[in-house]
Amino acid sequence: MEGLDYIKAADLQNARVVLEDCLYVVDAVRDSLSSQLTKEQAETYRPILIQMEESLHQLWEQKQHNERALPDLLKQITWQVQNLQQHIEQEPLHYEIVFLPYKASMWDAMESVWRAAEKDPSCICRVIPIPYYDRNPDGSLAQFYYEGDLFPEEVTITHYLEYNLAEHRPDIIYISNPYDGHNFITTVYPPYYSHELKSYTDLLVYIPYFFTGGSFPEAQLNLPSYQHVDYIIVQSEQAMNSFTDPVIRAKLLPLGSPKADQILRYEASPPPIPHEWKERIGSRKVVFYNTSISSLLEFGEKALSKILYTMQGFAGRDDLVLLWRPHPLSKSTLQSMRPELAETYTKIETMFLEKNLGILDTTPNVEASIAISDAYIGEGSSSIVHMFGITGKPTFITYANIEVPLLLEEEKRAAQFVDFFAEEDKLWFVDGLYQALCQIDLRDGRITVVEHMVERGAGLYPFVSVYKAGDQLIISPFNAKQIVQYHLGDRSRANYRLDNARERHNFDEIISYGNQIFLKPVTYPGILSMNSNGLFTEHPIPCNKSDETEMKWGKGTCLVGETLFIPCMTSNQVLAFNLSTFNMTIHTVGSDTYTYFGIEYDGEAFWIIPYEGKSLIKWNEATGETREYSAYPEGFEGNNHLFSGLVYCGDYLLAFPRTANMIIKINTATGQMSKVEWELPYTEGSRQSALYDYPNHYFFAKRVSDRKIAALSAYNNSLVVYDIVTDEVVVIPCRFENNDVSSLAGHAIELSFGKEEGGLPYCCAEDGKLKRMEFFLDYLSVSQHDRLEQKQAYEGILNHLDGTAGFHIHQACLKRRVGKE
Repeated sequence: MEGLDYIKAADLQNARVVLEDCLYVVDAVRDSLSSQLTKEQAETYRPILIQMEESLHQLWEQKQHNERALPDLLKQITWQVQNLQQHIEQEPLHYEIVFLPYKASMWDAMESVWRAAEKDPSCICRVIPIPYYDRNPDGSLAQFYYEGDLFPEEVTITHYLEYNLAEHRPDIIYISNPYDGHNFITTVYPPYYSHELKSYTDLLVYIPYFFTGGSFPEAQLNLPSYQHVDYIIVQSEQAMNSFTDPVIRAKLLPLGSPKADQILRYEASPPPIPHEWKERIGSRKVVFYNTSISSLLEFGEKALSKILYTMQGFAGRDDLVLLWRPHPLSKSTLQSMRPELAETYTKIETMFLEKNLGILDTTPNVEASIAISDAYIGEGSSSIVHMFGITGKPTFITYANIEVPLLLEEEKRAAQFVDFFAEEDKLWFVDGLYQALCQIDLRDGRITVVEHMVERGAGLYPFVSVYKAGDQLIISPFNAKQIVQYHLGDRSRANYRLDNARERHNFDEIISYGNQIFLKPVTYPGILSMNSNGLFTEHPIPCNKSDETEMKWGKGTCLVGETLFIPCMTSNQVLAFNLSTFNMTIHTVGSDTYTYFGIEYDGEAFWIIPYEGKSLIKWNEATGETREYSAYPEGFEGNNHLFSGLVYCGDYLLAFPRTANMIIKINTATGQMSKVEWELPYTEGSRQSALYDYPNHYFFAKRVSDRKIAALSAYNNSLVVYDIVTDEVVVIPCRFENNDVSSLAGHAIELSFGKEEGGLPYCCAEDGKLKRMEFFLDYLSVSQHDRLEQKQAYEGILNHLDGTAGFHIHQACLKRRVGKE
């Protein structure tokens, strides 16, 4: 107002100077309103400011030509100034919020908070991408990066050189890099370290650029910025429990993760597939392959080999396409910290592109890639596995230290089992790997898959023994905890839960006597009998060892009359169980340095193969007398756990090797031992390939009939069938049909999903056996994944899984800023 009075009284020259100052003030007010109000709010002041400028220009004209008109014009300008002042005073209080991302690919850690703040009329938002550097091996700054031009078009970017934090002093600053100068790979521009930022704001908030399967990573529990920030966003109360420092705990806000919001937003409305990917994908399912920095640094060459193995697994598949997304800092990290690996890594990447093995994803938006993908393969330490987890899409965890060569088709088809029930020329068995009830015809080797027998959480070999009566099968649990009664006619099953079941190795054999069957235990504390009415009775085995060590019973049993003899693997004892009276007697046999695995009867004495020990034992039950035999043939090798099975063949016994290097023939009259010279297509103890990795040379050896013995060789999972009468040996490869394998593997993988160690709420984790990548890929082709069950596994691990974490973070931080006034 004083300026207007001065213009009225001053000469033209001085009046002109003051008038220009007034116009400059109007311009400054316009800039100030634009920076402190939303675009829409600032626009409401445009007419007022234009009128003021027009009035000031009229004032100059009147000053030069008609000073009598000045009083009325000055009154008009005064009213305009007062009107502007009144509007500004009535303007609600605004809060300036600044977001400081550095990598465009990590913008998702802030985006949903920004969206919520943008919609809030009380807030002015600034997205200011800040520069960052790679580091040289000596820690010095290397390559400079600024990614302000890589953010989504809808995000208005303010250049960091055009925004002075000291002048603006924003109410809230959000950061996603907590390391300040303590990261050896990259660093943000030093003026944006947390201790600098804190001096320019009332509220400094750190939002993690990841979320986990529950707990907060140990390496992230006490970072440099934590002493400067006011609040740290964590995903849940469970994550809060990872922190023990009371000062840091007081800063935690368990409000979920903006990254989860972004993923769920894309799942609801998937982005378009990049044009250059469309033709490559076609109608195929997309498998997202994630490789992390941590794996490369920890496992080096093994991690690189794993990448090659994974790529080879997709070769020749027309149903799936590999989308490889390496961590964006992989190259720079290797160049900085493991330069000896950097060249090999680059060669792998080049080969991947030149051979067109899949799609190399270097896009900045990982959520978009997740949205167009159907499944995940990669390390479990990456937060991306949980980003897939909350969508319900199947996840397969790989480990660089598990070196698994790809299976050939013939190897995929190989069956493996440790017991059977013989019915004429057919054997009933439960496959230990694929976990299916099957039947093999010894005449042509054809395997028929009858029923899937996968037991969730039991691992391999949930069931091993089968007994058939009419159209009913009784299947005993080995690593499972229930007996299955299966009816062939209507394919129905009844399960009988065992309250005393052990976690592993419950039963491994079924014996028939009279109108009852008996389940012979390994670690289960008793023998189970089942009568013709289907009623089970448990017969506890007394433990007479002074140290009360858990008893473990050997596989090879012997039925003599009505008494079943069972050797003990944890002591030098043999259990005699009368199948009629249910009476039990425990015999101590031989030296207490021995334990036993199998037993046979030659009509006069028992022969026992050792578990711990090298000698075969001949035992007279009536007198208690024992005799040891260890004069093995020339060339025999082995000292412990020598044999898998012992079979009586009239005047001799056959001992099939477990760790020994030959099949042994024992003369029952003299105890003389000789090497069995069968014409087999392998050397005992060898393997056709590294993929036949069963630790024993034979899975089992037992009678098929009065004249035939069957033993499953671990050389390549073939049955060796020996005719006692003709001395003929037939080798039968145990192979599933090609079209059965995918279904078997897929069904077994389906029930392998669940909680795994390492903070993985729901996934299938590689074990090199059944849970391997090839089978997972087959699963993706033939099975329907239970997405609902997977999503439910993440409830409680992430708050606000309805996609509103960003809104709640904004509201909570703004409330705390307002509370400081």
